[in-house]
Amino acid sequence: MWKGRRKILLFGTSISPRCFKSLQSPSRPYNCSYFANKKAWMNTEIMTTILSKLNHQLKCHNRHILLFMYNAPCHPQTLSGQFSNITVLFLLKNTTSKSQPLDAGIIANWRVLYRKRMLQYVFSLVDGEKNASEIVKSINVLMAIEWGRQA
Repeated sequence: MWKGRRKILLFGTSISPRCFKSLQSPSRPYNCSYFANKKAWMNTEIMTTILSKLNHQLKCHNRHILLFMYNAPCHPQTLSGQFSNITVLFLLKNTTSKSQPLDAGIIANWRVLYRKRMLQYVFSLVDGEKNASEIVKSINVLMAIEWGRQA
């Protein structure tokens, strides 16, 4: 059966962060997909890799999707005919003002949930010996990933 929920994609600058050493699969912390590059941004190579994997999964389940993308440098126009089970359509230029409010609301809600988990962690460890700023400095990428996944 096809499960429509996709894995979380994470981007960082370090190829193998130290906090991933104890994991069985360092490239998939908490069952998320982790990608590294100099600026910690999406790029064409990563986008193509992700869509290739998705296309393979769709083939296995005999599913087809229509994927709307906006005109970003990491979304090359060549993606539109590259996959058998994914039809890529690009939004018209200057449509960000129409779609951005939705993005902003989703991102704002996620940030609230993430920060709530971080504050719960900090408050649970604050005592007379440690202050909040020391505790915040001890937070690592793996902890942030778990809180983000929960959010």
